[in-house]
Amino acid sequence: MLRLSASFAVVALLSTALSAEDEAGWTDLLPGKSIEKHWTTKGNWSTNDDGVVSLVPRDGEKGWARFDAYLWSNEQYDDFEIQFDYKVQPRGNSGFYFNVGDKANPVKQ
Repeated sequence: MLRLSASFAVVALLSTALSAEDEAGWTDLLPGKSIEKHWTTKGNWSTNDDGVVSLVPRDGEKGWARFDAYLWSNEQYDDFEIQFDYKVQPRGNSGFYFNVGDKANPVKQ
């Protein structure tokens, strides 16, 4: 399963100009520059007009208090390619996880 984690980060996901699914079977995971269709999260993620996905702390959220604000794919994918850039604030922490076995403990090895 495709998983994306970007705690303490501003994430720019680069999506191509695809329809929801093109003839080759590719799926645009940010259709209309929106995360609602393909992603689930407890975090306060938003998308701007350029397709940049950002995690913005809510009142009272800071540091590791929001360590579980991952973006989770709603679907499983057998074969995938993903391209993205991410920007991490100073002293931040970010990463990309895939094939996570336990969503309750996604960094467990």
